[in-house]
Amino acid sequence: MKTIKNTIGDIFKNSGREDLLYRSEINSAIKEIFGENLSKKIIVRYFKDGKLYLEAENSIWAYELSLNKENLIEKINEKLSNPVIKEIITR
Repeated sequence: MKTIKNTIGDIFKNSGREDLLYRSEINSAIKEIFGENLSKKIIVRYFKDGKLYLEAENSIWAYELSLNKENLIEKINEKLSNPVIKEIITR
């Protein structure tokens, strides 16, 4: 018997919009990693083909994220059901 989560996941996969499913998981992972307050300074703008586009509240945060890209990729992928992030692009 399929769970609701699996059924919804199949719907997204079959419609070619898997990125929306991952975007939700990525937002949850960022909240876990940075905490409720700090995660508000980071916006997930887009996710496609393994590339995660993040927008930071200001240039200081964007620079901090860019310095820690590899570590952040690893931490977010650990929290996802399927490690799909290959690159992070910040603005």
